[in-house]
Amino acid sequence: MNNKIKILFTTVVVSLCMFLSAVFSATPNKVNYQGVLKEKGQLVTGTRKMKFAIYDAAVGGNLKWTSGEVNVQVNGGASGMF
Repeated sequence: MNNKIKILFTTVVVSLCMFLSAVFSATPNKVNYQGVLKEKGQLVTGTRKMKFAIYDAAVGGNLKWTSGEVNVQVNGGASGMF
């Protein structure tokens, strides 16, 4: 009887670990992007319209996601977006 309890306990613990790992490993829906923006060699300050895109290859890839046109705040050339 003691062996059956150990097996049951182990099964419950492993199942719980698998469930929790699936719950907490969800794919984030935001991408952090940081960059430096210059116009004519000068660091930019102000709001600029930008478009971000993700492709499945560096050259000739298929578009997987696009942000559309977004306003990005730039300060001293530094920009960041989530």
